[in-house]
Amino acid sequence: MQAVPPAYTDVMLEDSGTYILRSGWSENDDYLCMHNGYTGGGHAHADKLHFDLMLGGRDVLVDAGRYTYMAGKTRTALKGASGHNTTLVGRKGFMKMSGWSYRTHAPSVQYPVIKDGDCTMIGGAHLGYLKTFGATVAERRILRIGSGVYLILDCFRSRVPHRYEQYFHFAPGGM
Repeated sequence: MQAVPPAYTDVMLEDSGTYILRSGWSENDDYLCMHNGYTGGGHAHADKLHFDLMLGGRDVLVDAGRYTYMAGKTRTALKGASGHNTTLVGRKGFMKMSGWSYRTHAPSVQYPVIKDGDCTMIGGAHLGYLKTFGATVAERRILRIGSGVYLILDCFRSRVPHRYEQYFHFAPGGM
């Protein structure tokens, strides 16, 4: 069979909370994948609002990976929110880990995709801090402007002030 690239480049899988933006199908194109869906069971990661980014076919922002299934600090750190390109409130993760899975979950909210010419905006929120930290809601929107320009817009809605953190894991070797 002859390989034929699809006629589309962007994929919005709202039911799973996965959004993929591509500039094309060659190895040198841009690629962004954002996850804000179901967390899952024992293999789950606290990766709500996480995204991976490739520019010109080169990894820029990546998922740190798992690297171990042995219980310990490394496994906990890589599965936790700070091990992903996401945000934290008050230096605390938005889900509490218990053994191989999580004791608490962070329901996802999917935002509608907005497309206008060369601009596309994807986004969502999670409710992992809804019962703590003054009922804080974490939101992320990603705006793609043409090819190669991505704006990451993080917003926190809360009744009280907090310390907010963004985590970005750059690919080894950088751009």
